Amino acid sequence: MARVIIGLPLYEGVDHVDEALASLLAQTYTDFAIVACDDSAGGVPGERVREHAARDARIHYEHNPQRLGMTRNWRRCFKLGIERHPEAVHFAWASDHDAWHPRWLEVLVRELDAHPEAVLAYPMNVRVSESGEPLLTPWRFDTAGLTDITQRLETAAHGMFAGDMVYGLFRIEAQVRAGIFRSVLLPDRLLLSELAVHGEFRQVPEILWFRRFAGIASLSRQRASFWPEGTPWYGYLPWWLVHPAVLAYDIVVRGHGGPTLDRTAALPIVMAFLRVDARFELLRKIQRTHGRVGRTLSRPRKVLGGVVTAAAARGVPGAATVQTAHGRVLNTARQVLPAAPESALPHGTSNAVRATARERATT
Repeated sequence: MARVIIGLPLYEGVDHVDEALASLLAQTYTDFAIVACDDSAGGVPGERVREHAARDARIHYEHNPQRLGMTRNWRRCFKLGIERHPEAVHFAWASDHDAWHPRWLEVLVRELDAHPEAVLAYPMNVRVSESGEPLLTPWRFDTAGLTDITQRLETAAHGMFAGDMVYGLFRIEAQVRAGIFRSVLLPDRLLLSELAVHGEFRQVPEILWFRRFAGIASLSRQRASFWPEGTPWYGYLPWWLVHPAVLAYDIVVRGHGGPTLDRTAALPIVMAFLRVDARFELLRKIQRTHGRVGRTLSRPRKVLGGVVTAAAARGVPGAATVQTAHGRVLNTARQVLPAAPESALPHGTSNAVRATARERATT
């Protein structure tokens, strides 16, 4: 019997498995079970997991007879957990290389119990290096208090930190309605978008998770990881069209929007989701282009800036005017930035914009 299931997908990594399991087993909330599904070729991580399972009956380990790929292995963790513990009401995925504060599960269970309107709870987290050194400061985002479904979905699609939030604590019933973890590109983003239709996200303002972050996987890398036997045709379609199509099929065609959302009311929500996703992808492309251009022009720009500075110091006519004009452009850019805290900026916002938002928040 377990009220919470923790799914632990495994694939080859062994460096931090012991630390991850030790921190999970040290939770102050003890009514949970760990279901580990090993997608490795030789099951090497399983040797470590079985050692822990021999000492703690809450761990169940299985090695997949054939490679499933990331998304199907995540789903297998969920489905196997439900089969073994049908009484469970909450589910969380855990990685094989992170660490959790002992109060992580206790705090998140209490948050969901206190807020029946919430479908997902997660803490603040710190991204750390291989050795555990902090790399990035915590982010803040949730949809608490947003009762309008369209507004909640748009806010979630705009501001989510999908790669972190997907490791929060879910209500199983809502997670099933949202498709568990679909075999599409950016599956974490789609899951959270679908969940936003069914309820609120709540972030606990405590640092309770320490994440070793290896970077954002490109779409080509996701294809290789998700579909080892070959990418299906829909894996080459634009994700920002696939996601709204999946949502439309679920809540408009199948009518899985829940008791408060009928098919007629669902269609405008899907169209709003399409607009937000298309805008999000456009911004990502603009930022990638800006980054490539910036890297290309970085050295010439520095050289030119040095020349202008030296010229201004020597009193060369016009150099001081160029410096002043550049300063005005920067000040104007800062003025048009959204007057919002850094945490409210969309995922993917450039570091320069975030730094300015931090600066404005302290003035």
